[in-house]
Amino acid sequence: MKKIFGHIYLFDFSSPFLGRSVADREFITALIRFGSFDEYHFFFESETILKDFQRHFADTIAFYAPNKVKTFPLYKLEEQLATTTYTVFHSSDPLIEKLIYLRSNFTIKEPFAITGYTHTLSSRNLSPGFLLTLLQQPQSCDAIICSSKCGQKVMENIFDTINNSFSQAFHQDIDYKGQLPHIPLGITTESYNKVSKDEARKKLGFPAENQIILSIARLTPSSKMDYYPILDVFSRILHEYPTARLVLAGGLSEEKENYLKELQVYAQQKGITDEIIFCPNFEDSYKHLLYSAADIFISPSDNMQETFGITIIEALASGLPVVCSDWDGYKELVTDGVTGYRVPTIMQKSYDAIDNLSLFSLNPSFIIAQYTAVNQDIMTERLLSLMSNDRLLTEMAENAKRSIVCYDWSQLIPQYESLWSSLKTEALLQYTPSSFSLHFSFYKLFSHYPTYHLEDTTVLSITDAGENILANRQELSINLIIKNFLDFHLLGSLLSNLKEKPLTNADLKARHRNYTQDLVESHILWLIKYGAVAYYEKDFRNNFDI
Repeated sequence: MKKIFGHIYLFDFSSPFLGRSVADREFITALIRFGSFDEYHFFFESETILKDFQRHFADTIAFYAPNKVKTFPLYKLEEQLATTTYTVFHSSDPLIEKLIYLRSNFTIKEPFAITGYTHTLSSRNLSPGFLLTLLQQPQSCDAIICSSKCGQKVMENIFDTINNSFSQAFHQDIDYKGQLPHIPLGITTESYNKVSKDEARKKLGFPAENQIILSIARLTPSSKMDYYPILDVFSRILHEYPTARLVLAGGLSEEKENYLKELQVYAQQKGITDEIIFCPNFEDSYKHLLYSAADIFISPSDNMQETFGITIIEALASGLPVVCSDWDGYKELVTDGVTGYRVPTIMQKSYDAIDNLSLFSLNPSFIIAQYTAVNQDIMTERLLSLMSNDRLLTEMAENAKRSIVCYDWSQLIPQYESLWSSLKTEALLQYTPSSFSLHFSFYKLFSHYPTYHLEDTTVLSITDAGENILANRQELSINLIIKNFLDFHLLGSLLSNLKEKPLTNADLKARHRNYTQDLVESHILWLIKYGAVAYYEKDFRNNFDI
């Protein structure tokens, strides 16, 4: 019997900097190259999307599967389902309710498996789709494949939240009965390390002798990470290594150009403009050169939008030690002290006002990211330890390259095919046709992301930067969006209280009972994020007079 893969191709791969765009394009390329299906059927809503598909995949198809790939207009889908025996229909996102609907309501020649894949899981727009997915009753022959175990946990939290809400309202459970297997994204490892460091720097016009720290990511705090703390850390690095260079490369949309200008102004204020190389919207062909030219890769992501971290495995494949935040799927990609370092993160346990206000067209993952801190001191220490020890740098670089074998697409596609085969068997044995806006707490869904939560026992102290801010010797750099969420009187009061002596979080909140406790904690974390306040876990309490 033929094995046939089905996919409704709706995605636009025009952006080389959108993580999902890159991941989906690489997945389809790898599937065609390494897969063992007899046929691959792709359905298109428009001619424009078909041409986009052909532009990206024509060469791959011609070389690896010239007679296996078939394309159809979307209106042919019903006919194909009635006449073709499909193994699986795969969606490039986790919302599989539409595929379940068409399987249940169209005439099908034979039951087939349905799978989706997780990318960003922090969008409020997903909640109605997940409710519909549960209402469509996924079965044991269906799966939402998770790129990371952290993402897998978020999916479990999402379905538990929906089921609990539905059960309370309607006295009926709508449990998710499908599967949530974990299969990571991949890369083609042979594409990396093809250019020497010297050659790459020469082509890019980078200095030959300087130590280069590289970041490749969307240049936006709203869906990736806040770059102000990176500049703060790099400023400290330059005190020890004044010839170091920081390369910030990535996609930049027109509406985010002001953010880049803000970063450039901030760099100028700190006197580090000449040591930073900005590479917005670089040519796709430059990516491998950037990796080859660098010594260390950094990615202190603080945003729930991140689920996996494709640039992390690209950097590892390029032989770069990675210094990243201890956050999301990064936890699974970087072995701390072996292939790089994971820097501790901290966020508050909950903030009901943000969760509730996010119903009104806010970007909750960005707002929460502004109250999530990556430890600047430890990040600085980890970078300096690599920059000062060539032997350690070389050892981690070799470890990085060895660690990445399991993320090669040639190893991953067989895992997908094994899953699809077992799901197809389940569909043949068990399938029966299937006979609402919800509200999530992001803090609950992503509670396992940070290294620490801000506890009542957490000890807080003012830093030199905080004292400078309090004395008006240093200005705060504030994103225009978050500015509306900050109480400047509260910020000043928090710093003033901590200037007297270190306090526990509980004691500091007790001094500000005229504010909600959530508000106080969010402002404490914002001050931690920007280096004005330092935090210590309860084991350090004896070191302070509190």
